[in-house]
Formats: sequence, C-alpha cells, structure tokens
Amino acid sequence: MVITLHNKSFVEESKFSNGYKLAYKNIGYDYRIPWRVHQAIWAAHNAQKVKGDFVELGTGKGFIMQAVLGSFDNWNKLNKNVWLYDTFLKHNVSGKGKAKYDLYYTDDLDKVKKDFSTFVNVNFIKGDIKETIHTRIPEAISFLHVDLNDGDTEILLLAELMPLVSNGAIIILDDYAYLGEEYAYKLHNDFFNGMGYEILTTPSGQVIIFVIK
Repeated sequence: MVITLHNKSFVEESKFSNGYKLAYKNIGYDYRIPWRVHQAIWAAHNAQKVKGDFVELGTGKGFIMQAVLGSFDNWNKLNKNVWLYDTFLKHNVSGKGKAKYDLYYTDDLDKVKKDFSTFVNVNFIKGDIKETIHTRIPEAISFLHVDLNDGDTEILLLAELMPLVSNGAIIILDDYAYLGEEYAYKLHNDFFNGMGYEILTTPSGQVIIFVIK
C-alpha cells in the first residue's frame, strides 16, 4: 500500500528476503507489506544491542515476527527472548469480510508454534492480554511491536509496559495512521506526547518511537 519513486534496495538484502520468504512460506499468503516488515526488521536489528527482550502485542499468525526472526542469521545465539501475546482466536467477524480477517487471525496455536519452531526462546502467551500481561512478562523490553487494532487496550498496555522499556529501545505501532483509526491516532499522540516523546509517522501507516530515558 505504498508507492514510491525512491530507492527500495532493502528488498534485495538477504536479511529482508530471508525473513519475508520464511513468513510467506510458513503462512502460505503474501500480505504484501514489505515496508512494514522492513521497518520491523530495522527496529529489531538495532534493538538487539539494547537490554531486554522482543515483545509483540497482537501476533495473529505471526507474519511480522517470523520475518523479524528469520532476518537474523544468528538469532539462536543472541540470548534474547521473544514474547508473543495474543488470544490466538479468530477475529469475531461474520458475513462479508470474514475471509479477509481469517488471513490474519488464527485459532490454531499449534500451527503458529510450528512456524516458529526453528527459533529458540519464543514464548507464546495465550489469552486476554489485559490479564496475561500480569502473569508472564519480561524484565526489560528492547523492541515492542503493538498491533491490537484497539486503541483503548493498546494505551492501557503501553502504560503497563513503558516502565520496562529500556533506554534505546524502539516501539512500533501498527495501523496508527490508517483512515478510520482517528480515535486511536489521537489516543497514541496524547499518550506519547504527554511522556515527552516525539513520534515518527511512516507512509505505511505505522509509527516509530525511539525511547530515550
């Protein structure tokens, strides 16, 4: 969903192509989100140098994080953990549009685990994140990817997690600048601006926050 006349040679880089092809192969569908994946890979590779683990709120079938982990040629030696929080249930949509949502959401956690099976230290936290976030949580976070499609829940969880986000960490919010998401857009602006952070909106609709404490 991004058209550009600028150089996009990142698609030819091995870390991008390895990660994207792995996610495509495992899920069996190309979401056509190279820029989102590129930004997540960029954030993760910078965050590998920062104290803490990778956390994703809203994993679904796991396309983004599979591509991220697949972009590392040494993930299993990095001594970092990944924490994937999701209900791992299909989206509650009936009738028109249901097939679209089924491309992203899944109730087959075993399949998701199988897709991540080549990577060590991957933690699957199933259930309502507002509850599970209090039961299993990393001590520190270096990369935080948020994709819950629910502004109120995202702000609630961000407030819980921000004390754990390390200095130098990177946060990516998905669907931030999409038309129809104006309510969540304002919530996130107010939240991060209130904490003194500048946010970078990208053409993919995401936002990137570089955390300096």
